[in-house]
Formats: sequence, C-alpha cells, structure tokens
Amino acid sequence: MMRINMSKICVGGIVLVALFMCSLSVRADDTDEYALLFYGAGARAMGMGGAFSAVADDASAGYWNPAGLGILKRRELMGMYTEGSNYNNLFYAHPTEDYGTWGVSGYYYNYSSIYSSVPAGYDVVWDMALTASYGRSFLKSKISVGTSVKYLVKTLEEDAGGGTSLRSTAGIDTGLLFKITDKITLSGVVQNLSPGLFMTGAETALEPWINLPVNYRVGFAIKSFFESATFAVDANFPGNEDNFIAVGCEYGMSRVSAMRIGFNTRSGYGNTLYLGISIGGKRLCFDWVLIPSNSAKNRVQRFGLTWLFEGFKTEITEEVELNKKRKEIKRKRRARAEGTGAGKLDVAVIGFKTQPPVSQDEVDSIAGLFRGKLAAGESLNVVDRSGMDEMLAGQSSEKIDCVTSDCAVRLGETLNVQVVVMGRLGKLDDGYTLSVDVVDVKAGIVLYSDRGECSSGDGVEAMIDELTGRMIKDLSK
Repeated sequence: MMRINMSKICVGGIVLVALFMCSLSVRADDTDEYALLFYGAGARAMGMGGAFSAVADDASAGYWNPAGLGILKRRELMGMYTEGSNYNNLFYAHPTEDYGTWGVSGYYYNYSSIYSSVPAGYDVVWDMALTASYGRSFLKSKISVGTSVKYLVKTLEEDAGGGTSLRSTAGIDTGLLFKITDKITLSGVVQNLSPGLFMTGAETALEPWINLPVNYRVGFAIKSFFESATFAVDANFPGNEDNFIAVGCEYGMSRVSAMRIGFNTRSGYGNTLYLGISIGGKRLCFDWVLIPSNSAKNRVQRFGLTWLFEGFKTEITEEVELNKKRKEIKRKRRARAEGTGAGKLDVAVIGFKTQPPVSQDEVDSIAGLFRGKLAAGESLNVVDRSGMDEMLAGQSSEKIDCVTSDCAVRLGETLNVQVVVMGRLGKLDDGYTLSVDVVDVKAGIVLYSDRGECSSGDGVEAMIDELTGRMIKDLSK
C-alpha cells in the first residue's frame, strides 16, 4: 500500500543518513553559551530531530520558522518540559480572519552546567526569552512570510555570593515558506539578527556587548501521496559553531496521532537520534520525545501538551460552512429542475492524475470505464471522451494533470458542464487505489469526495461500480 511504502522510505532514509553522519567527526565542545537559541522547542518538532522549518504548521512555528504561522487554521496553546534540565517553553498562536496569525512564546532555561564559555568566577543563574511573532500567507497559501521579535535575558552571578549581572538583548528572526506543490515545501530562515547582549548590574570585567550568533536555516519537506507521512530536512549554518543538519519523518493519520523519528548532527551534542509519538483527540494532544543514549544519565525525555481551540478559522468550522454551501447548491439545483423541467446534470470526467508505475494506457482505460459507468445514471449527462477532447484541443496536458478546484473550474467552463469529476489513481501492489472529487463549476468547491481500492486488476470494475454508484446517488439527491 502506498502510504506504508512511503513510511518505509522515510524511516529507511533517516537510517541511511544517520549511518553516514555517524562516520563524520564533530567538534568535541559539549557546551555553549547560546544553548537557549539552539536547544529546540516544541515536543512535536523535536521528535523530528528539529527538521521543522519547512513543516512549521503548529504554534512552535514562532521558533522554527515564523512564516509557518500564516498557514495555521486554529488557535493553539502549546507547552514543553525537558526532563532534568529545567528547560521549558510555552507558545500561543492566534489566527485572524484578514490579518494573518499572531503568536507569543516564552522560554526559560535554568541549567548552569551547560555553559563552558562563561568567564572564570561566574555562574549562569538562568536564561529567559520572550518572543512576539507574526506570519501571513499569500497566493492561496503558496507563499508565507513571517517574523519574530525576541527579548533575551541572561543572568551571571559571581561566585561566593558576589553581585549579579544582567545581560539582555533584542533580536529578530525572519522566515519564508514556499509551497512548490501540494506535497513539496521549501523554507528559508534567518535567526538572531541582533546588536548583541548588553550587560547591567554589578561592576565586572566582562565586555558589555557580545554579538549573538546569526543562524541561516534552509529546509524542505515532502509529503507522501496520501499525506500519511512527511519527510523533512533542515540545514543550519550558525555563526558560532560547525554547520549541522536535521533529518526527520512523521508518520500517522493526523498530527495528534503520529510516530516520529529524527536525527541531528549538531556539534557538541554528538550525532543525536530522536524518537517521538503523539496521542490525542480533536482538542487535546500529548507529545512525548525520547533522546536515547547509552548512558541512563544522558538519556533525555521531553513532554509536550497542546490545546487546540475552536474558532472562525478552524478546520471544523470550514467544513461546516462547506457542507452548508453543498446543501444550498443541491437545493437550488432541485428547485431549478422542478421549475424549468431541466433534465440531466451535465458532468465531465477528466483524466486522472497518476505517477509511475501506472501507465497512461491504464489511466485512460480506468477513466473510460469510470466515465461509462457514471453515464448509466439516469439523472446525469456525461460528456463522452471524443467530445471532451475536441472541446479541450490544446489543453490535453492540463486535462491530465488537473487535481485542483481552480483547474477543474476552468475546464468545466470550457466544456460548459455543471460539475467536473477529477481524481488520483495509484498503484496498490497488483491492484489500484482511486480517489475522486466532484467539483461544482459555478461555486468552485468540492461537492463530494470518495475513495476506493482493489487488490488486483480483476477487481477494478467492482471498485468503479461502487464508486460511481455512490456518486450517482449523491449527485441525484
């Protein structure tokens, strides 16, 4: 089955990359002064090893790539706790109807033993950062941009009860998401643009200004054919240490029911493997991340909790509104037919989208069989293949590749039909999978969706009988 094979590819790819990276040498320094900036945030993202800048579809996007806030569909409150290191973070994201998405986040780190670059005679008491973020999408969410403004505070305390010094700075992150296709996304992020850390408090010999290390991050994410698996890679180029990459895969039916694996090559932390799971429902989700180690002392767990609010932009609300539109369209169609005596509904079945190993001959054969079965519906007038090809002369490539509502509307207007049937045909071992959508040309929305599968070529006709039977019944209501 396609989604199972994709998950194997994702996990296998991560293992191969991990084996390769384990052969590379990394810098021996196991601590740094800027851990708060690079330690990661959000249990879900960390379960993918930090390969999240091109995914960035939850409230933690303010940390990884603020452009991701622009694609959020609902308000979210998210928190994470790290076992043993007292590293915590909290996020809130709030989409608005017309003005993008706003977000706020806070990070607190109280773990002084990690810092080796602090001058002799001082201890780090705690680090804290507060961030305000904004993201917005354009061109039907094809492009998203965002920025985060952060305020970072670092405290230094002299040994033997000396005075405390406070270092603080403001920094800026900016990010971009570019959706090449429905399955492939690219990202670019610049982090920690800042004049440096300014120190106040007790008189010390420390320099008052320390420049923050700017980090450049680029990444990509690929979703499987049925979107059950996501594979992502991030490359980081920090100014204060060796470059490193993160590789991750998420597999599951939704973000609240998923398994994750990730790998990160950041210098000072060794080649680190991450394992994660999510368990939850429509509103509440629990995330757990394990960073395995041969030593129980160095084994780390991270725990996350996310609350998903309802709002004007939630997926639930959008689906309710779509259902209302679908019912209204059907009601008007029935009223028009009863009042004018209008007969059958004009339907066009365009070529199904596919990918190897399915051949074009297989696509044409199955699409033709689907078209013939659908034409058996007494209330439907299905445009035949020859008539459709004649009207679409010069548009054959678009006809084959059409998988979006906008494309279906354009072809439907050209064909002068009321609804267009489009779909995706995939290979299932020796059989096939077929997902179909029915688009109302005038309204530009999907009226009906369905999916079928068969285990062998002999079962194709039975699969199409079931799909067309249900479709005829729905369109005839």
